[in-house]
Order: sequence, then C-alpha cells, then structure tokens
Amino acid sequence: MKKLIFLLPIFLFSCSKDSKEDEQVTRLKESLAGTTWTYYYKNPVGDVDITTYYFHPNENKVTFHNKKTIRSINDEKVTRHSINDEKVYQYKYEYPNLYIANEYGRYLYAPYIVDVDKNEFYRKYEMPFKKGTIDNIAPYTINDVIKITPINTSELFEKTDTYWETSSKDKYLYFVISSGENGVYRSRDTIRPYSIKYKRLEHPYIHLKTVYYKYNIDEDGKKYEVVDENIPPLSEVATLKNNDKEIEFRGETFYRLY
Repeated sequence: MKKLIFLLPIFLFSCSKDSKEDEQVTRLKESLAGTTWTYYYKNPVGDVDITTYYFHPNENKVTFHNKKTIRSINDEKVTRHSINDEKVYQYKYEYPNLYIANEYGRYLYAPYIVDVDKNEFYRKYEMPFKKGTIDNIAPYTINDVIKITPINTSELFEKTDTYWETSSKDKYLYFVISSGENGVYRSRDTIRPYSIKYKRLEHPYIHLKTVYYKYNIDEDGKKYEVVDENIPPLSEVATLKNNDKEIEFRGETFYRLY
C-alpha cells in the first residue's frame, strides 16, 4: 500500500508532462504564431551564420533576420564583411508544409517540412531550423553540414556549393558547379594570369585543369585577357581528406567552411 501511495504522484506527474507535450505538438500542428525558429552555424574559423524566422502572433507574417560574415572575391583577393539583414514576408502554413513568400508576395520556393516531434523545419539537403533562439540551441558545425550535404560522389559534389580556404585565409577554392560555372579559382597575376577549372570527381580525387592567359591591348589601350595558346592547359589533382573536410592541393591544405 505504501508503495502505491509513493508511486501515484510520480505517475500523475508523468501523465501531466505527457499531456503538456501533446498539447504543444497539437498547437504547433495548427499554428506557428508567436514562435521563433533558428538556423545557427559556426564554421571552422569561427565565422557565424544566424538566420531566424519569427512568426507574428496575429497575422500571417514572418520576420526574417540574417546575420553572418560573407566573403567577396575580387581579383583573387578575399575580403570579409558582416551583413545584418531583416525583412518581413507573408507565409502559409498547411501542416506539415510551410510556404514562405518572396518580397513580392509570391510563393516560388519549395515548402519547408515541419517536424513537430523534433521541433524542426527543413528542406531536403538543407540544415534544419530549430525551434528557439541562439540562447538555447547549439550551433551546427562542419560535421553536421557534411551529414546533410555529403560530397562523396560526383553527383553530390556537383550539386553542392562548397567554399574552402587555407589556414592563412589568403587562398581559396570555390566550387559552384550547379550554377554551370566550372572555374574554382582565378589568378590575376600581372605576368601570367590563370584560372583553375573543375573537370570531374573520382572520390577522393578532384581532377582540375589550369588554363593560362595572356594580356592583349585593345584600340583604347586597355588590357584584356585571352587564352595563351603557347602554354597548354595543365592537368592537376586535388585530394579530399579527413572525411571530406579538407582538400590537399599543391602542397597546401584547404579547409571546408561551407
């Protein structure tokens, strides 16, 4: 009898907890109003990318906020600057599908899928947004990114945009094959400019081609580049290492940041 009396409060507490969780799940299936969802990524060099969606309580509007460090590549130099962007969009929620309009109110993008059991929403091949803020969720790491966007086949490698840098941050490789661009690095050397182009992946080997250019002078006296036919393209190989987190190329290590 004493045992039953002792266990009864525990049983009641457990039922109460389950009931609250069921209530929260039901509420999220019906509406996202008043909730905040966050994507939080910290890359291997410490740069952060934080995106939040805050769903307004009384109308079908969502505030998008993005804060991150971005890289601009100009004349082979990499410059960094921060952006802090905020916009308000319309949205439609038809559980489990979440549609977020563009700035013109048009629903052009594939919907997010809401998983109320995991408190996440996501698109295929993208890192999920988690319910909460950066105060109560841990950042994603490059290991998490690799799980969601592996690059160990040519198909996966060519549809995934990736950016790599040396530890000194003065050299980069940028693969955006999905956009139709096969150039991964461009040198504006004043004497012998060149570009490194992607050919194919035979994992773990990335086959590349270096094409050399020369400068000509136009009628206005301005320099422009043309392929130097006197120097044949050079075939080169880079190697993916450390669970595809690093590329070894020309005796240097490039680290995957995105």
